[in-house]
Amino acid sequence: MIEPDSPRRRPRSPGGDRRRGRLAALCLGGLVGAAAFALPHLITGRPSDLAGDYWVFYSAARVVAHGGDPYRQAVLDLAERRVWPGVAPPPAAANFAYLPIVAWLLIPLARLPFWPSYAVVTLADAVLTGLALAALARRLEWRHPVVPALLGVCLWVSLASLVLGQPDGLLVAALVAALLLRLSGRGIAAGLLLTLTWCKPQLLLPAAPLLALSCWPDRRLGLRVLAGFGLGTGAGLALQLAAMPGLLASWWGYLHRFAGAVPRLQGDLAGIAGLRADLPVRVTAAAAGWTAAATAIAGVAVVAAISVALARRRARGVGGSPGAVALAVLAPLAVWLLATPYDHVEDLLLLTPLVVVLLGPGAARLDRPSGWGPAMLLLTLPYVQALRDGVPDLAPLVVLVACLAGVGTALRSPRRAPLPAGTIGVDVPSAARGPAP
Repeated sequence: MIEPDSPRRRPRSPGGDRRRGRLAALCLGGLVGAAAFALPHLITGRPSDLAGDYWVFYSAARVVAHGGDPYRQAVLDLAERRVWPGVAPPPAAANFAYLPIVAWLLIPLARLPFWPSYAVVTLADAVLTGLALAALARRLEWRHPVVPALLGVCLWVSLASLVLGQPDGLLVAALVAALLLRLSGRGIAAGLLLTLTWCKPQLLLPAAPLLALSCWPDRRLGLRVLAGFGLGTGAGLALQLAAMPGLLASWWGYLHRFAGAVPRLQGDLAGIAGLRADLPVRVTAAAAGWTAAATAIAGVAVVAAISVALARRRARGVGGSPGAVALAVLAPLAVWLLATPYDHVEDLLLLTPLVVVLLGPGAARLDRPSGWGPAMLLLTLPYVQALRDGVPDLAPLVVLVACLAGVGTALRSPRRAPLPAGTIGVDVPSAARGPAP
């Protein structure tokens, strides 16, 4: 069967190729302009603009290296001032709310001087982002996979992540690599790799069950994904308890205090939380508790419903191509990014694999709304962000459009007949036929 996302569904006309070429050139021009516009707004001269978030990671790693507790605010503040003497960190950037093992893993980098350490992390993040998007594009039969790789690194969200020193590129690479491993039938390796999602569990914790459910009706492969994730999580927990036995309880207690302070300290949230943060202070404070929890619960329900619907399609022999399987993971994950209580604009880098899938092989869908809509919104996001003073944050609309485009494409009915009997999808052979060659 040929899925709707396949470039072989119908012959490509020269006129369509020219139109897609013009649209690609327009997107490229918009991207270059957005990047040039973004950098001066990302680095405005304040000390915390460049490497502001990595400042916190680096300081927490140095605290842990000396046997300290990074969840004690006075201890973390002292470590941050030793990194940049005479500079007080802003309240929003002075918190380390991640698991203790994240700081522990950064100890080797914290032994370097700050700026060389930041340079190593930033370069690695950019390379991982590019390699991940190129690998995904190659698997989806792009003729020039280097194009989405280069474009992805230059996006506003990529630049924001690199400038701040966030590990979003690592998460993109882990997500894409796990997806590619699942497509090749290596479920345990895919699950083990997704253990990295514990770096930012509020963003990617649904990735493991989504990847496992994308294996349906191959239950063995799905169970191997969950087993790999469970093994990796157990190993990480054991390492955490052995290396830092008292910090898990300290992290849990700090997390409750940090969650209550988020609406007051951080207003640049993406998704529904970003729209809620633009409400008046009293309303925002009241909405931070039960409203945030209700939004997250509703998001989980929607994600589960979409995933089950796509699994039922694959059980009928529909939607097993690599692009369809990728959408079965990435589209519900975009819904979660809309509903999660805590994500920032730079975290929208996790939407770039979805955009690569939506564009189709060689950007074949660039002349359709499902292709150019999310792409153009990601390109114009810096202009939206520049207007944030005095106006609501429109970044959540980017997530919403990506969700609608991804889910709509994933649920769209195929235009061809189902597969012949004895096959389930393209990449999941039936037991009667034996393993794939």
